[in-house]
Amino acid sequence: MYRKTIRIFVIAIMGFMISFCAHAFDIKDIKQLPGNIHIGNLRIHPYVNTSMGYTDNIFREASHEKGSMIYKVDPGICFQWAIMQHFIQLDYHADIQRSERFHQEYDTEDHYINGLINLNFNRFSVLLADNWQRAANLPDYQGDIRDQYYQNQFTGEVSYKLANRYKVKAFYKNEFRNYGNFKARPNAYDPELDNYWKNEYGFDLYYRILPLTSILIEYAYTDLNNKDENLPSTDSENHRVWFGVKWEPTAKIAGVIKGGYTKRDYDGPSDDWDGFGLKANVTYKYSNFTKFSLRSFRMPIDTTVTTATRTPQGVRVSADYGTYYISTGVTFAIVQSCPAVPGLSAKAYFSYTNDDYQEKGMFAEERDDDRFKYGVDINYKPKEWVSCGVGYYYETNESNFDVEDYRENMFSAHISLTF
Repeated sequence: MYRKTIRIFVIAIMGFMISFCAHAFDIKDIKQLPGNIHIGNLRIHPYVNTSMGYTDNIFREASHEKGSMIYKVDPGICFQWAIMQHFIQLDYHADIQRSERFHQEYDTEDHYINGLINLNFNRFSVLLADNWQRAANLPDYQGDIRDQYYQNQFTGEVSYKLANRYKVKAFYKNEFRNYGNFKARPNAYDPELDNYWKNEYGFDLYYRILPLTSILIEYAYTDLNNKDENLPSTDSENHRVWFGVKWEPTAKIAGVIKGGYTKRDYDGPSDDWDGFGLKANVTYKYSNFTKFSLRSFRMPIDTTVTTATRTPQGVRVSADYGTYYISTGVTFAIVQSCPAVPGLSAKAYFSYTNDDYQEKGMFAEERDDDRFKYGVDINYKPKEWVSCGVGYYYETNESNFDVEDYRENMFSAHISLTF
C-alpha cells in the first residue's frame, strides 16, 4: 500500500510540474480553420481526413495476436457564424473505418454532431455546447461484434466578472449513453445494462493574481445513474472540492491545472471512495518552433457490467473486477517545427496510465494495470488547407492478470483537406 501511495503521488507531481496538453477532444473547442467559403458572416468549411495504417494486434489480445490493415475516411463540414462579440459553430463529421481482414468485427460508420454558442456581453458571458454521437465500442476478440450506442454530452456555463480581479462561473453538464443493438453472443450480456445518465452541477471562483494568470476554487456535485435493472445498484453521488491555476490562452503558458478532494458514495453495496483527484491540461510555448504539453488526471471510473459473471441460473452477481477503479495518468509531448522547411513538424509523446481496481470482484485479488504508450508523428502542411503525415506508436498493458496483458505496434499515414 505504501509503494502504491508513493507511485500515485509521483504521478500527481509530474502532472503539476510538466506542462502538457495532448490528443484531447473538448466539445467547447472553437475550431481555427482556413478557407474562404462564406455567405455574409457565415463561413462554411467542408473537410475530409483519410488515413491508412497497420496494427499487429487489432484486438489487443494477450496471445495469438492478429494483425490487419485499417482504413479510415472522415468527411465533415463545419459552419461558423460570428456576430459582433458572439460566435456560433456547428460541425458534423462521420468516421468510416474498415479492416482488411476482420470486417464483421471491426468495420463501423460512426457519426458526430457538435454545436457551440458563445455569447459575450463583456462582463457577462454564456456558453452552450453539445456533442451528439452514434458510435460503437471496439471489439475484444475475433468473433466479437461492436456494441453500438447513442451518446449526448451537453455543457452550459454562465460566468460574470466581479470588479477587476474576480470572476465566478456556474456550470451544468449532462451526459447519457444508450446502447441500442443487443446481439446475443455466448456468455455475453445485453450491452444496454451499460446505459447511464449523469448530471453535474458546480461553480468556479477565479482570482486574478497576474495579468494572464488566475487561481481558482471549484466545487461540483455529480449524480450518476446506471441502468441496474433488477440488479444491485451501482448509482453514485460524487463531490469534489478542487483548487488550481488557470493561464489565459494568450499567455506563453496556457491551460489549467486543478486538483483536490474527491468523494464517491455508492447507493448499493459497492465500496465508497474518497481521495485525491486531478485534472491538468497545459501547453508551454518554449519558442516559435518548440512547444511542450502535458495532460494529467486522476479519477474514479466505473467498470462495465457487461463483463459480469453469471451463476448457473443465469443471474448476474458481480462485475469481473468489481464496480470501479481509480485511473491515474500523465502524457507528455513535444512538438518541434522545422525553421528551414515551413510547414514541417514532428511530435514525440509518452504516456503512462495506472488503473487500480478497488474491489476483487470474482477473483482472489484486486486487478492492477500499468499501461505505457509512446510514439512519434511527422506532419507536413505545405498549404493552409492541406496536410499529410506519417506516425508510429507502441502501446503495452502490464496487468497482474495475464489475460489482460497486450502489446501493440501501429504504423499509419494520413492526408487531410480543409476548405
